Amino acid sequence: MGTSGSPWWEVITYCKSSLLLLTWVMDPRVFVWYSVLYVLLFLFVPEPVYDGPSAVENLHPVHFKARVKDAADVKEAKSAQGGGKAPETSEDHAATWLVMYHAGWASASVHLEPTFAELSNQFGQTPVEPGRFCPQRHPTRSGIL
Repeated sequence: MGTSGSPWWEVITYCKSSLLLLTWVMDPRVFVWYSVLYVLLFLFVPEPVYDGPSAVENLHPVHFKARVKDAADVKEAKSAQGGGKAPETSEDHAATWLVMYHAGWASASVHLEPTFAELSNQFGQTPVEPGRFCPQRHPTRSGIL
């Protein structure tokens, strides 16, 4: 209860909108005051953010390129070489990344956060590494991806 993934946040928003319409019917002056309060709450009180346990790594664009993108290119190049299978090395067991492109302004991204954190905790002991990349934090560097 209280996480942004719960439907209660949406129920409260719809109830506030319904009250706004009802105040128009009751008295237009009350409507004006309530609508001002509604807009102020919308602007200054954000949705609740997930802050529970998580093994998600926040990726900087340089780290993303070096650890995720270039590692994937190396794996593809190795798999495209020759028909015979070479003996496996420790480099062949590089992690597979599960990356979430996070946008704090998008409600779908905010609602996905608890689910992604739960997945990151489940995959903690496997070769799948969870990562989160937020392009809005690094808008000029996001082009390297």
